[in-house]
Amino acid sequence: ENKIRQENEQIQLFVQYKEHRDEEIQRQTNERRKMKNESVLRLAEDIKKQQEVRKEREEILYELNEGRKMEEDNYKDQIDMENSIKKRLHLREANELATKYKMQREEK
Repeated sequence: ENKIRQENEQIQLFVQYKEHRDEEIQRQTNERRKMKNESVLRLAEDIKKQQEVRKEREEILYELNEGRKMEEDNYKDQIDMENSIKKRLHLREANELATKYKMQREEK
């Protein structure tokens, strides 16, 4: 009977040890999982920040490019307008010379 009681106590101690060990393993596993989750969240946040910076840079470059295109288009429009004015002036001068020449011929 004494022997059975000792065996039961040993079994009980072993069960307690095993339960404690299992709890500790579970706690460590949970802690590692928590740390991994936190590091994944930090990594995701860093990636998101990088993407935001990249997107902001792309938007700035797009705006700069659009501004340059607009300036170039305005410059081309200005050149076209100047050329059109010059052409009309030349036509007017040519018409005036033609009229003057015609009048001189008629006078003779």
